Amino acid sequence: MDERIAKHIIPWLSGKKTGPYEVEFRITRTCNLKCFHCPGYDEKLMTSNLLPLKSWLKIIQDCEKMGIKECLVFAEGEPMSSKMALPMMNEIKKLGMRGKTATNGTLFTKESAENLVKISWDQIYISLDAPDAKSHDYVRGKGVFDKVIKNMKIINATKKKFGKQLPEFLFNTVLTNLNYNKLDKIICLAHELNVSTVCFHPLNLWTKEAEKLKINSKQTAIMQKQIPNAIKLCKKYEINNNLNVYLDKGWIEDSRKKKTEVRKNPQKKASSKEEKENPFFRLACYLPWYFISINEDGRVNPCHSIRNNKENIHDKPLQEIWFGKYFKNIRDQLLKNKVPLDCSATCCAMQATEHQEFRELLLKAYNEKDNEK
Repeated sequence: MDERIAKHIIPWLSGKKTGPYEVEFRITRTCNLKCFHCPGYDEKLMTSNLLPLKSWLKIIQDCEKMGIKECLVFAEGEPMSSKMALPMMNEIKKLGMRGKTATNGTLFTKESAENLVKISWDQIYISLDAPDAKSHDYVRGKGVFDKVIKNMKIINATKKKFGKQLPEFLFNTVLTNLNYNKLDKIICLAHELNVSTVCFHPLNLWTKEAEKLKINSKQTAIMQKQIPNAIKLCKKYEINNNLNVYLDKGWIEDSRKKKTEVRKNPQKKASSKEEKENPFFRLACYLPWYFISINEDGRVNPCHSIRNNKENIHDKPLQEIWFGKYFKNIRDQLLKNKVPLDCSATCCAMQATEHQEFRELLLKAYNEKDNEK
C-alpha cells in the first residue's frame, strides 16, 4: 500500500470529499491461458455492449480531469491480449498519470517492450506462481514459464538499451502447495530478473479446481519456518515484500476455508485513541474512498470484487457516479460496520491483508497532518 493514498483520503474525515486516487480499467475477458484456479475467463459473463477504444480514451481523459493519479490497465482475462491496451497506456502516460498493468507476461513482443520503455510505463505486475517451469506450468500451461522469463529479459534489455529504469517489475505470487517451500528460490529469481517487489497472495478458492492447490496445516508450518530467512534474503537483495503478513498463519487457514477478514471480522478492534474515537480508522475496507473500477462493458464498481453494480459509464459521467448515491451507500454501510453482501461473498484474502497495512498508514498520515496544525 502507498502512504500517498492514505494522505489523499484524510480530507474525508473533515467532510471534504476527494475524488478517486486510482482507477482500474478491466478492458477484456479474453485470455490466452486457461489457469485452472482463475475465475476470470467465463464465456457466460461475456457481454456485447463493450466499450470501444474511443470511449476508453475519453474515460482516461476524464480521469485526468478528476485528478486521478494512477491507472491500472487490468482485465478479467489478459490485458495484453487486447489491441486497446497499448493505445490506452500511451494516453495515460501522455496525460502524466502513473500507469500499472497486471499480466501473465506471455504476450509481450520486442515492439510492445520498446513502446512501454519509451513512454516510461511505471509498473508491470507479473503473475508468477513458482520459480521453476514444472510448478508454474502445472497451473498455467506448458511452456508458459519459459515464455514469461524470456519476455522479462527482453524488457530488461530494452530498458538497458534506452538507459531507462522503467517499467518496474513486480511479482504477484499466489501461495500454493506447489511453492510453499520455495520462497527463497522465488526471491532469488526476482533478484535475477530485476524485480523490485514480490507480493505474496493467499489462494482464493474461486474454482473447484483451485482446491488442488490448497496448502495444508503441515505445509503451512513448514512455510512459516522459512519466512524469516526469506525476509532476510529480500533485505539482502533490497526486494520489497509482504511476507511478514504470513507469520500469522490465519491468512492461509482462512483462505483454505474461503474466509477473509472482511467476512469474519468486519472492523478491527480499536487499540489507539484515534481508533476508539473514530470508526474510520478501523474499517474493514477503504477502497470506496480512493478506488474505482470500470468493466469492459462500462459498469462502474467500488472494488475488484463487486461486479453487479448497475451504475454504468454509458449512462452518466464518472465523477457523478463517484459522488453519487450508490458509492455513498457503500461507504455508509462500511462506516456502520455493515459489510455489503457482495463483499461477504467474493472479497479476496489478498485485499484484506492490504487493508490491515493501510490502517497503519492512515493513522500515520492523520497524526502527521494533526502535528502540522
